[in-house]
Amino acid sequence: MYKRYEELKNSGIEWIGEIPIHWQKKRLKRLAKICGGEDQKAVIDDNGIYPIFGSGGKFGKANKYLHVGPSVLLGRKGTIDKPQYVDEPFWTVDTAFFTDILETTNPRFFYYLCLTINFDLYKYGSAVPSMSRETLNQIPFVCPDFKEQTQISKYLDHKTAQIDKLINDKERLIELLSEERTALINQAVTKGLDNNSVMKDSGIEWYGQMPSHWQLKRMKYLCDIGTGDKDTENREDNGEYPFYVRSQTVERISTYSFDGEAILTAGDGVGVCKVWHYVTGKFDYHQRVYRMSDFSEVLGKYLFYYLKENFEKEVKKLSAKSTVDSLRRPMFQNFLVAFGSEEEQLSIVKFIEQEEARINNIIEKISAEIELLKEYRTALISEVVTGKVDVRNEVIAESTVKT
Repeated sequence: MYKRYEELKNSGIEWIGEIPIHWQKKRLKRLAKICGGEDQKAVIDDNGIYPIFGSGGKFGKANKYLHVGPSVLLGRKGTIDKPQYVDEPFWTVDTAFFTDILETTNPRFFYYLCLTINFDLYKYGSAVPSMSRETLNQIPFVCPDFKEQTQISKYLDHKTAQIDKLINDKERLIELLSEERTALINQAVTKGLDNNSVMKDSGIEWYGQMPSHWQLKRMKYLCDIGTGDKDTENREDNGEYPFYVRSQTVERISTYSFDGEAILTAGDGVGVCKVWHYVTGKFDYHQRVYRMSDFSEVLGKYLFYYLKENFEKEVKKLSAKSTVDSLRRPMFQNFLVAFGSEEEQLSIVKFIEQEEARINNIIEKISAEIELLKEYRTALISEVVTGKVDVRNEVIAESTVKT
């Protein structure tokens, strides 16, 4: 149970309400001087030693620095709602302000104050959200003396480090679960479900061995392969049918050019070998989206999982580059697919669906826990720096402060 301050007074700031009687209301300009944000063209230097910051974070290094730090960076254009704490020599570009923190202000306390700013109240511009120096200077805060600021910042450094570790551990667990899901699917569609199956060499470099009773056929003998005839501009917000474009996002449209079972994937752009859809029913699709349908000898859902896990391996083997810009019909037509009987394929599909459901359910629960931790972190910072919680007598272990 957190301790509360005993004597309170009205802060004069509606969203803060009452504050400890010895705290004061101060505008940002009384805590730090806002600098930069105009003409700070830095040349990225591969041999530079000083980090360059923009409103979205680090994006390179420079051979000179603009400010030594510590400083809190505040977005001027673009990403305006993510204050950054920097405790080293650095350079910023013109999309970010940096602050020269006054000697009477604890830098870490000032950083936590900035995390409580409701930027939606102060921003201007909708296409590119922006903040002005004048507006930032007038944002009101409440704060105690430097000694208590220091104690508060140490407390929050310690508590947020604990929360961040929990979040990082859970995010790592999600990564491991995702890797497990991929491994299970790949194992099922390349080796089958029977661990005692006699194996043989597939003749495919990336594949290795396959069950000896499985067939190996090029995809042109297993399905029809085609592309759509629409462009992204044909999408309609309230369209009746799904419209598959070259991203994971499914748009809407009022027409349909296909009705049935199909596998869809992006033919070019960032979605190459990344975006896959298994579809049944009426839909339309982009002219650079490939459609596999009219399946013979293989189940559509089985081929979907097989392609999703393996197609990129073959494409990368055919490409001299690590990333593939576009796909061509012959790549699909000549792609080799390994498969067993229809009954075995069905068993594999059911196994994958069960395992995906199991792992996805765990990931959803962990993701919800992460969101709660993030909400708790935000609420804790707000409670402490607005004087709702008294941490003056909290015993704090030394912790590493992350910038």
